[in-house]
Amino acid sequence: MNESSSGNKFIAFSELVLRLAYLNFLWMIFTIFGFVLFGFWPSTVAMYAVIRRWDRGNNEVKTFNIFWEVYKNEWKTSNFIGGVMLVTGLVIYINLTYILSFNGILSNAGQFALGMTLLVWFIQVLYLPAAIVYYDLKIKDYFKQVIIIFLLKPIHTCGMVFAILIVIYLIYLFPASFIFFGGSVVAYIVSKVIFKDLVGECGK
Repeated sequence: MNESSSGNKFIAFSELVLRLAYLNFLWMIFTIFGFVLFGFWPSTVAMYAVIRRWDRGNNEVKTFNIFWEVYKNEWKTSNFIGGVMLVTGLVIYINLTYILSFNGILSNAGQFALGMTLLVWFIQVLYLPAAIVYYDLKIKDYFKQVIIIFLLKPIHTCGMVFAILIVIYLIYLFPASFIFFGGSVVAYIVSKVIFKDLVGECGK
């Protein structure tokens, strides 16, 4: 009985690994297809959409069809949000570089304020693609929803960031693994740890 159960778990795990590898391949191809700048966010949103279908028990779904459909449908929304985050990130970077050139109490206070802003920005970038998939909101409300999620699950967020850092470190040790799991594993962690139990009235 135990051997049978262990065998089934191993088969399920192996299938998940293969599905994640294929999903990561699609994510990379369609990111490049959009010349990276215009392909990264739609591809990432599409990747989360596929993972959400898996969470619903639809493991036999046609991954490519779902990915392509979401990629097309969410192209404008995801790229608009991605553009906002890109501009915001550049503004934070420029201000941080400027403040770091000074010394004193005001400089330290400015560095702390920008550091906290950078943290919020990082959380937004991490959660927004999934939020687009899991929630049906106006564009401006996605940014608010991400902050709400962070406030609801701060410990989960810290644990998730730690897990992602481990993934990044492993990719650093084995660079070739990025081709197979660079994006899909991170998306899978975010979906499982943060979003799976949070969808409420505004959920899709």
